[in-house]
Amino acid sequence: MVAVDAHFGYYQDHSVLSPAHELVAEILHPDKVIRRDGGHGWGVWKSLWNEVLKKRFDHDPPFQVARD
Repeated sequence: MVAVDAHFGYYQDHSVLSPAHELVAEILHPDKVIRRDGGHGWGVWKSLWNEVLKKRFDHDPPFQVARD
């Protein structure tokens, strides 16, 4: 088995994708998973992506996804 240093962030309120997201989240270490409430809009995803970047770099990332 190969260990992968991956972070996984997702919003739980997606009726189609949430079950698949939960399956992926179950196989990762809890510290690597970010779950949030929210829908499937760009504002929501940009916020989540910035949170994943911050967690990955253990500090403010070298860049951020622009917020509209």
